[in-house]
Amino acid sequence: MPDAGPKLNAAHHRWLYNQFAGELNRPKLDAATAPSSEPVLWMDPADEAAFQRDFLVPTAESRGGSKVANVDGRQVLRLRDHASVGVDIDENHRDRGDRVSLRFRFRVERGDGQTLCTVGDFNHPARLIARDGQVWLCAAGVEKSCGSLNSNGWTPVCIETYGGVTSASIGEGSPVEVHHQPEATWVYLGEAFPRYNVFPGTRFAIDVGAVQTRVETKTP
Repeated sequence: MPDAGPKLNAAHHRWLYNQFAGELNRPKLDAATAPSSEPVLWMDPADEAAFQRDFLVPTAESRGGSKVANVDGRQVLRLRDHASVGVDIDENHRDRGDRVSLRFRFRVERGDGQTLCTVGDFNHPARLIARDGQVWLCAAGVEKSCGSLNSNGWTPVCIETYGGVTSASIGEGSPVEVHHQPEATWVYLGEAFPRYNVFPGTRFAIDVGAVQTRVETKTP
């Protein structure tokens, strides 16, 4: 039965220690006080009523992941929650000035706040995020709107990254850019570096046939 650890003081922790002192052949501690708060979760496997009340067994569709599906006669990649799929790109060198671009089209299917793609590296990523009816380019604490997404169909986007710049646009719209300092160029569809065990309930589809990558090598 886990307790709310941050709410426990030293006397409470001594009381918890004393519950196992005899079993471990250790002396009990003085000045121990039982916590007054209720346990955060009761984990007695024999308590069927608590199990039914406190636990939700996930289905295959309720957790993050990716799979190939067919939508409107198109083969699509469906990404749930903070799932991601790596994109294979040609050799490139950001420090030399090489440019990497990614084009694709997507459709929001459920929820809000989908990370559509991630470029850069772990320490300095840039992300395209669909939120509040718009597509946002986000990096280094800066968010810039690329414009409105198509709420009833497919939205084409393009993202390009090189040096200390990443730019993005919707369709034929004007690009916006943000500045960050990644050392490498990794490209992912979805959220490349998610927070552990976070399932916001979002889902979107990417038209596989519309995914295009390009590397422009800068000659010395």
